[in-house]
Amino acid sequence: MKYVKTALAISASAVFLFISTPLMAQAPVEDRTMRSANSAGSASQPDPNAQLIVELQNLRQELSYLRGTVEELQYQIDELEKQQEQNYSDLDNRVRELYTGGVSSSSGSVSYTQSASSSSSSAEAAAESSSQATALYQRGFDALRLGERDNAIEAFNQLVDDYPQSPEVPDALYWLGETYWLANRREDSRQVFVQLLDTHPNYRKSGDAKYRLGVIYEQMGDLSSARRYMQEAAQGNTGQAAAANAWLDQHN
Repeated sequence: MKYVKTALAISASAVFLFISTPLMAQAPVEDRTMRSANSAGSASQPDPNAQLIVELQNLRQELSYLRGTVEELQYQIDELEKQQEQNYSDLDNRVRELYTGGVSSSSGSVSYTQSASSSSSSAEAAAESSSQATALYQRGFDALRLGERDNAIEAFNQLVDDYPQSPEVPDALYWLGETYWLANRREDSRQVFVQLLDTHPNYRKSGDAKYRLGVIYEQMGDLSSARRYMQEAAQGNTGQAAAANAWLDQHN
């Protein structure tokens, strides 16, 4: 009887060891599997810092474009106010000339009338030319705002070709360069901005033009030229000076 109890105890111990051993061996394997899965999952996640940098750059470009649009609209308002003042001044001068001609002699009146007629014709021709140039510029700018880049390019080019002496030319060149850049026509954009800086070095948005040239040269792989234009843009006080300084910090 004692031998039977001993045998049963030994059998029970063996059964316990047989059942518990696989369970104890399985736990570390499952734990290692979970750790491996977590490691793989974390490695496959995108870098949030990289995404933030890309989004920041996109927002900076959009802000720059919007700032330029606001500046352009303000400039147009200022120009309209100047034109209105000039029109009033011209009208006042013509009225004075008419009164002066009325009290002169007969022969003097004829001479004055011919001179006034010639002056009036020249003024009307200049006013018509200015009006057409302004209309072309507005057509190009409206087309650019609506995303009609081909129409904008056509209008700006026509203004520059037909009215090279118009005060609208510098702005037309600037927005023509921007339109080419938005259309991924980098070489055309580069040529227009270079032309703008060569012919109008004191243009109020020259700093923005230099920054854009820096971006274009970087895209074309010419980092030396890109750095040169960025350094010049960073020295100005335009809206792109901060962006140019940030670019220089990243490329030191």
